[in-house]
Amino acid sequence: MSGRAAAFRSWRGKASSGRRTRRPREPSRTSIVAAYARVGEAVGLPAEQVRDAWLAVQKGTTPDAFSEAHYRALDLLRQSEDQLESVIRRMVALANRRYPPVRGVQRFFYFHPHDMRFSEEGYPDGTLLDRLLMRLYYWENKREDAIPSTVQQVWIDDLTAISAACGGMVIQCLGVVRPSNVHLVVKPLLELGEDAA
Repeated sequence: MSGRAAAFRSWRGKASSGRRTRRPREPSRTSIVAAYARVGEAVGLPAEQVRDAWLAVQKGTTPDAFSEAHYRALDLLRQSEDQLESVIRRMVALANRRYPPVRGVQRFFYFHPHDMRFSEEGYPDGTLLDRLLMRLYYWENKREDAIPSTVQQVWIDDLTAISAACGGMVIQCLGVVRPSNVHLVVKPLLELGEDAA
C-alpha cells in the first residue's frame, strides 16, 4: 500500500487491517434525577411523581395517579435525540411558511449534520440562521437523561462567551436543548424583527 493510500485509510478511520476503528470517546454520563426535575417543571408535576410514573411504567404497571401531565412527562422522558431533531425541523418549516421570504429565500435556515464522523468533535448539533434579524443560534440536542460530553460543553461555553461578548446581537448560544425545553428554539422562530409585517 502506498503512503498516500495509507494516509487516506488512516484519515477515514480504518486500521491497516481494513477494519474500521472509532475515535475514542468519553463514556456517556447521565442524570435521570435531574431529568425528573426538568420534566416535572415542564409539565407541572413534582419530580417524585415523574420518577414514580417512570419507574412504574418500566415495571409494566400503571401508576395509581395518572393524569395528562404524567403522560406528557413520560413522553418527554422517552423522546430520543432523533425525535427531538424531527420536532425542531417541523418547527423551522412552520416558521418558514409563516414569515415572508427574505431577499428571495426562506427566512430561517437550519443545519444539523447527519453524519458527525466528519465534523469537528463536540460541534453543536443545531445551527439556525435568521436571515431577517441576521443572527446565528447554536445549541446541542440531548435526551432528557443525557448530558453533554466534556468537548461538547467546551463548545457550548465558548459560544456562550462569544454571544455575551457581542451582546447576543449576532450569535446566540441556546445551550442544551431537550424535549422539556425545546421552547428555547421556538422563541427565535417567533421573533418578528423590525422589517417584518
